[in-house]
Amino acid sequence: METIIITNSEDETLQLGIRLASVLKMGDIIALSGSLGAGKTSLVHGIGKGLGIQDAMPSPTFAIMRSYPLHPQGELLHLDAYRLQQQDTDHGLDEPSSQSILCVEWAEHIPLLFQQACLFIQLHVIGPSQRHIRLTYHDIRFQKVLEHDDTRA
Repeated sequence: METIIITNSEDETLQLGIRLASVLKMGDIIALSGSLGAGKTSLVHGIGKGLGIQDAMPSPTFAIMRSYPLHPQGELLHLDAYRLQQQDTDHGLDEPSSQSILCVEWAEHIPLLFQQACLFIQLHVIGPSQRHIRLTYHDIRFQKVLEHDDTRA
């Protein structure tokens, strides 16, 4: 299944992440792709906010990965694979944990994780603050949270 959403501001992209967080479960992998500045990190910040993370969530570009504890259990892992090579296996995520939700920016750099994702999100810049967001998924839970979205194209 596929849903197209147009967001008109960074806040709308953040709000989309918050809505998506409401249906995520431990073990989920969310694969994000898009050009620099397309809104991948903003969307992940929304997911974190929707999962109850109140701390600042800096981009993991230079750290590669950041971990945020979730209550009552589990963690949100935010991985930026931009600097990783396809053959790089040092990221330690060959077998993602069933006790975490993993958001991977530039997921196409890690084909194994990309193939395991339950939600694929492609972001495209279409204006100074407008984003065209294509969400591809196989699980009906994503359709349910997206079907009432006022920003659907």
